[in-house]
Amino acid sequence: RSTLFPYTTLFRSVKFVHRDYHCRNLMCRADGSIGILDFQDALWGSPAYDLVSLTRDCYIRYPQADVCRWEADFRARYLPQESAEDWAQTCDAVSLQRHLKVLGLFVRLAERDGKRGYLADLPLVLAYACDEAAALPHTAWIADELRRAIPRLQEKLT
Repeated sequence: RSTLFPYTTLFRSVKFVHRDYHCRNLMCRADGSIGILDFQDALWGSPAYDLVSLTRDCYIRYPQADVCRWEADFRARYLPQESAEDWAQTCDAVSLQRHLKVLGLFVRLAERDGKRGYLADLPLVLAYACDEAAALPHTAWIADELRRAIPRLQEKLT
């Protein structure tokens, strides 16, 4: 493992990823099938990306026990060659990257585009990012920085 970036599972198995799965982009169709919206950003990436986009959705927080079970079941079914520990770290690392991106995106949408409704979702996304950064030994410092930003965020939301 590299000491700079030890999450090797991120790059071992690259798959087609939607990159914007979440509860608002999945629709139940009249025939019972699932319709997928907003796929223009799809590309090749970590198989964990779409999974954590659903299990750690920016708009809904599922019970942690369910998230752990869903992510472990995915690994067992599709990536049994990965150790459970490596897979859990990969899910944290990929989800941290996604949540940091979303934090910036939501602020941009509010500040530049006047779409202030997204600001209401920042506390959940920030909580996810803090938890994920704290769970990874190489990114624990990011959790500290994010926690220091919480008072400024609360000022913006009021």
